[in-house]
Amino acid sequence: LKHVPLCVLFVLFISQVYCKEVECVDQYDNVIMLEENVVDGKVFQLVWTSEDHQTIYALTNSHLVYKSTNEGFSWELESPKFPKVDELQKYPFLNYTGIRYIVETSKDNKLYFMGFGFSYWTTTGNGKYTHYDFDDYIESIYPHPVYEDTAFLSTLTADCWDVKLHSCYRTLLLTEDFGKTWSVVDKYILQFQWTGEDKMIYTAALKEFQTGDQNKVPFDSFNVYVKTVEKTLINELEFAGAVYENGYLYLVKSSGEDLSLYISPDFGETLIESKFPEEESFGSYRNSFEILDTSEGATFINAFENNNWATTYYASNADGEFVVSLPRTVRDQYSIDFGRVTGIEGIYLSNQYGIESFNVDGSSGRRNYIQSTITFNKGSTWNRLPAPENEPCKDGEEDCGLNLFGNVDRVSKSLIYMNKNAVGFIIGTGNVGKYRRSRQEELNTYFSRDAGLTWYKIRGGSHIYEYGDHGGIIVMAPNDVETDTLVYTFSDGYEWHECQMTDSSFLVDNIRVDPSTVSKKFILVGSKMTDDGEKGVLIQIDFSSTDIPDCQGLNQAGTPDSDFELWVPGPDQCLLGQKFEYVRRKPLSECFNGNLFDNHFSVESCACSREDYVCDYCYTEVPDETLGTACVWNCEGSPQTSLPDDCVEGETYEISKGYKKVQGDLCDVTAEGALNFDPIHIKCKGTESSDSDPINHDHSSSSDSNSIIIAIFLAVILLFLVITIFAVILSVLYKTNEQFREQLVNLSGNLFGNHGPSGSNPNNTDDNYSSLFEQDGNDNSLIDLDNDVDYNDDVIDDDLSHNSAFDSGFDLSGLANVDDNDDNEDEPDALILPNQQEQGSLIDI
Repeated sequence: LKHVPLCVLFVLFISQVYCKEVECVDQYDNVIMLEENVVDGKVFQLVWTSEDHQTIYALTNSHLVYKSTNEGFSWELESPKFPKVDELQKYPFLNYTGIRYIVETSKDNKLYFMGFGFSYWTTTGNGKYTHYDFDDYIESIYPHPVYEDTAFLSTLTADCWDVKLHSCYRTLLLTEDFGKTWSVVDKYILQFQWTGEDKMIYTAALKEFQTGDQNKVPFDSFNVYVKTVEKTLINELEFAGAVYENGYLYLVKSSGEDLSLYISPDFGETLIESKFPEEESFGSYRNSFEILDTSEGATFINAFENNNWATTYYASNADGEFVVSLPRTVRDQYSIDFGRVTGIEGIYLSNQYGIESFNVDGSSGRRNYIQSTITFNKGSTWNRLPAPENEPCKDGEEDCGLNLFGNVDRVSKSLIYMNKNAVGFIIGTGNVGKYRRSRQEELNTYFSRDAGLTWYKIRGGSHIYEYGDHGGIIVMAPNDVETDTLVYTFSDGYEWHECQMTDSSFLVDNIRVDPSTVSKKFILVGSKMTDDGEKGVLIQIDFSSTDIPDCQGLNQAGTPDSDFELWVPGPDQCLLGQKFEYVRRKPLSECFNGNLFDNHFSVESCACSREDYVCDYCYTEVPDETLGTACVWNCEGSPQTSLPDDCVEGETYEISKGYKKVQGDLCDVTAEGALNFDPIHIKCKGTESSDSDPINHDHSSSSDSNSIIIAIFLAVILLFLVITIFAVILSVLYKTNEQFREQLVNLSGNLFGNHGPSGSNPNNTDDNYSSLFEQDGNDNSLIDLDNDVDYNDDVIDDDLSHNSAFDSGFDLSGLANVDDNDDNEDEPDALILPNQQEQGSLIDI
């Protein structure tokens, strides 16, 4: 043992904390310093605080708070410092004392500690804790994202726990002095949220309905309120629910059994009604929506079909016209298997039920038909995760791929995991085959270092995992059996190190690293049963003590002498129409990144391909031999192919080809071999109708079409030159050769009749005369380079082809459940109807 006097000091003077420091030596003689601490109860929450990132709080299921001031090296029992923390709560059914959970504010050292029911405590990082009581049950505290002293607090009346009473409702309160005083915002609250620095939104019953049980208030008797932080009303909207994300307000209202969704870019002043296509396979009803992601200028919405699957839709925030992105998305009552790959735009992962699952009765049977999918173009096309390079599919196995566990299985399995500080790295647990399997003996751990494009198996069995040092260190431990062994790699999983952590085995529950840093110090969280009951295990793993050097050659990335490489993600090295270049460590360079920032920059635009487009509203995907999938009309009537009869002169109309660019896509339609599915813009020159059909939905090559147009243009030019040269020759002969002149006059008379003698009036304006090039002021150009076609233009149909190598509680009858402790702070809060439960994403950040 090392530093024995320090451990003895903590054992003697700090109650209920046992510590032991050991040197963990792996098979390569790397020395890893470990500090083991045993606490009372299983640890379920870790909170890093303080500006120097030295202070960490740990909360156990025994409702005890422990504190470390040295990055988890040693821990002190902090609960005795909380006034009245041992007092029993007011009502006999709440037989708890202690702390329920810890709430962080925007300032590191300011925290709220929630009690069980009617108490909370605050601290400013000075080691002192102030106690406050409430008459009503404290449901949640929701701090402002910028102002550390401002927060919401929601309470429930005591009647909510007594069936004989009939006045159960939620109250929303506001503090601007870090919990010292509170003022009522409103009562009978369904939802509430901060919307940035200066606004709040909440949904409350109208004043005349604020009586009796909130459960019995009709759904259409709630309104959405937009106010300033000082509670000044900005807007009142006749909607029953709202969520604000990334500059847009999403609102819902009831229309019979269905719900309508609206999007507003200006807090309700402008309302864009969302449109959804009819779903023939599931029916047209949609009784609840959930916002999955709004982070990249577009919205993914999940519309519940039942508790086992749902349909995921996609729309640009600007138009609200949703199209089907992924049918049969795996979900349950609480979670959805869908999430965004962090650090790189356009890539999402999701789990989907295979079509064969609909021949199976019951949700448990359907869970044997789950497949994992990925999109590299923001949901336009989805593909199976490919089988790992070192674990290929069995010979003859059809529809085989890698299948991973997502958020629906978060209780029993390890999730797909990534970290914004390790761009492109993804780890998951699952199996290779047609469908996912749940038996432990069939599960392995898989890794991708190119954002899901390729995978390889890194360890047998299921593990818990964490990244450090920008992905330079990956730490893992088995999570399905007790272990005493630590597993880690400095080479992206190509080579693994092992060392013994403790004298006895225990269950590993989690591995954490300070989320705001790129630390080399990890906290391993575990649990074990002893004669004194369940104990928590906290082990600090310090890699800074190894002899691993710092990486060299950052400015020479991509050269043989540098430890860094240049990586361009995406199929065909294109994402959303652009090539991005990242600097990162070479996988076989065993060195530490240090303070490296994940630099990337756009290299160039890519030629547009099918992957850059999603089906437009009222169009749906069908298999296509040329494109892989094509978008065809799927609504009543016929698609618009010409200007309307009542077009307004001077206005420009857009006519869709059945596709629209993926939101944020910057591909180049003018590049060689590019596919051009951009809509045609036609300018109206009058109110008369057009008989022309400016849009042709054939899917042949635009590049071939352009080639044909160019060929025709060149042929016309060549013909003109030939005629001109021939005319010059005739003119010379006519003037210099008298015999030729006489023959020509006689020939013309025989062919056309005599209109006069040779050399007749050159100013002849006979009605039969017509010019080869009629110039009437209309623009009749063959090729419209700016794609803005005037009404009378001869519009050339684009002949298009595919050139890509990659085909690819908010409760109507109950109270809202506001989850203020999302693992992913970038993940939007759900707008769930009718059943809001705690919601996470497929990817646990």
